[in-house]
Amino acid sequence: LDLVVRYRAAKRSRDLLDFGDQIARSAELATTRPEVGTILRDEFKVVLLDEYQDTSVAQRLLLSGLFGQGTGHAVTAVGDPCQAIYGWRGASVANLDDFPEHFPHRDGSPASRYALSENRRSGGRLLGLANGLAAPLRALHAGVEALRPAPGAENDGSVRIALLPTHAEEIDWLADSLAHLVRTGREPGEIAVLCRTATDFPAIHAALVARDVPVEVVGLSGLLHLPEIADLVAVCEVLQD
Repeated sequence: LDLVVRYRAAKRSRDLLDFGDQIARSAELATTRPEVGTILRDEFKVVLLDEYQDTSVAQRLLLSGLFGQGTGHAVTAVGDPCQAIYGWRGASVANLDDFPEHFPHRDGSPASRYALSENRRSGGRLLGLANGLAAPLRALHAGVEALRPAPGAENDGSVRIALLPTHAEEIDWLADSLAHLVRTGREPGEIAVLCRTATDFPAIHAALVARDVPVEVVGLSGLLHLPEIADLVAVCEVLQD
């Protein structure tokens, strides 16, 4: 705590603000100066909040101070409490759980809650597995329903699990499986490989290319790991220097 006190004093002595300071000052304005909320509610008639489980308490105080507090302003938040993975940086899933109380209707009644539970991306067999794994998480949060497939897709998909001795064998198994799917008529564009970290991209990309499977790496971080892109970036950095 002494370090925090000294850090704040050092910022004040240099007239500096960090992101946390900006949010804190904004929240203070929103909760103590009603005219600020009036101005913004007149400017923004509808407020849409995405990935709301990732907001911090200070951000919630800012938003509810501007658009909540019984004003009845049109505010909708979308989020999934089972995907709240940023608590380490200050996010609070309670913001999503308690949204109806933080943004009540003008008469003081809690805001309405709706479940977006139909998943059109995955077949029923995969959703069955996912729902089983996520059951303990769902039990912690009100209004979270098990995912259901689109009508007619209840028996779509299949689940295979492989436990292999080494990382290299896992990549070979994955690449062989995908190459087999492509050879037997599956369109490459219908296949996606999800990775925990971008550091897995280069080896998987190389294994698929070696098996003549058309592959596209989505996202800038993935592209930067590809050999030809890494060479291009290096050349640009040399020219810049």
